[in-house]
Amino acid sequence: MQFPSCFSNILIVLYQPKDPINIGTTLRAMKNMGLHQLRLVEPAADDPWRIGIAAPRSEEEIRAIQRCASLSDALNDVQYTVGLTARSRKAGYTVLQPRSAAKQLLVKAAEGKLALLFGREDSGLPNSALTQCDAYITIPANPEYCSLNLAQAVLLTTYELFLAAQDGPLVSPRAKRSCPLANHAQLDGMYTQIEDSLWGIEFIKTQTGRGILRTLRHIFSRAELDEREVRMIRGIFHEIIKFLKRKGVEPGRPPQQNDS
Repeated sequence: MQFPSCFSNILIVLYQPKDPINIGTTLRAMKNMGLHQLRLVEPAADDPWRIGIAAPRSEEEIRAIQRCASLSDALNDVQYTVGLTARSRKAGYTVLQPRSAAKQLLVKAAEGKLALLFGREDSGLPNSALTQCDAYITIPANPEYCSLNLAQAVLLTTYELFLAAQDGPLVSPRAKRSCPLANHAQLDGMYTQIEDSLWGIEFIKTQTGRGILRTLRHIFSRAELDEREVRMIRGIFHEIIKFLKRKGVEPGRPPQQNDS
């Protein structure tokens, strides 16, 4: 069967998975739907033999699993990240369902690397991981028993991508880009410069003001910045930081405001 080329840009990222069997059933679900790239972030247990029990005839894919020391490492080269969550989100966040989002996500994958991020089996994604996502997916289910196991969530989400890919060629709503989309690492560097500058000019004065940074992240996420645009924004904030230093102000969060 011929899969669209954009499938090679789709990654499944498991954040702190607990059980190698669940990793294996996830890999099996991925293969069912034509996906092969799996990244693990801080797995509690990592046993290729047990993974293989749940994913027979997958030796090559098991060897290819990437282990990442942090979520940032796992997402560094990714252009668009979607977090799977059962929690309702606040206003201003993009919340999707697998079926309605499938075509849109395939277009994202055609433009760059797309990560589908799944949390730990018992607790899902923490807020620190959700803040690194560009959008969220919730899977509709019986409200009286809405808990899905990890492989079920992966299978339901990727099944909709599989179906959408059978509907014909993808049509992007935008003209072809002259510059690639910025990846997670490039955006992270930009956000660090913005945060340092906002602390330096005292636009942010306390930890509670960091909600501003989350809002800025979502504004820029909706804008889908390319590499050239990120370089320009970073250049602006680089000059702000240089100006602050000339005035004797050390940009960045004061030591007493650092996260514990």
